[in-house]
Amino acid sequence: VSWSDLWQDSPDANTTTRAVYGHVAVALSTKHVLVLGGKLERRTRPEEPLPVHLFDAQHRAWSVLTKRTCTQSPCIRWGHCACLISSGVLLLGGCNSLYNLCDCWLFQPTSCTWCKVALGHNIEVRSFASAVAVSSNEARGQRPDSMIVFGGQWCNGGPYEYLNEVLK
Repeated sequence: VSWSDLWQDSPDANTTTRAVYGHVAVALSTKHVLVLGGKLERRTRPEEPLPVHLFDAQHRAWSVLTKRTCTQSPCIRWGHCACLISSGVLLLGGCNSLYNLCDCWLFQPTSCTWCKVALGHNIEVRSFASAVAVSSNEARGQRPDSMIVFGGQWCNGGPYEYLNEVLK
């Protein structure tokens, strides 16, 4: 395995937020990766919109999608989970400097639009869970249409509570 710093080699490396953790990266194709949210090195306000960046691996170039017009969008967060399903990128939960989050959003990369998704049943707030995309149809070549979420944690002014559940 050989590693190289694609960010450093990017022509716009100095204009894109680099110091970030707790974000998610979702492969849209073999050449494009969407990076959603994360805790930034600078202080953020909980009402800020979720940062969205697109990395073009072929041209080693970053695009900031957050600055496009989005009528509604999730707030800034880290520790969330996301995956690519047939209708877009599904994002769940996370936390920010004030809140544990229990919301679900669908992102359309081509139009840079967000849509809040109603959760079908009571689900506890969670951050740092893992998720995978799955298909309810076994047909070959069928894109996943739902997400399975594993575990997570949350804090309510005291020690962390860890979740031991699997949700679809």
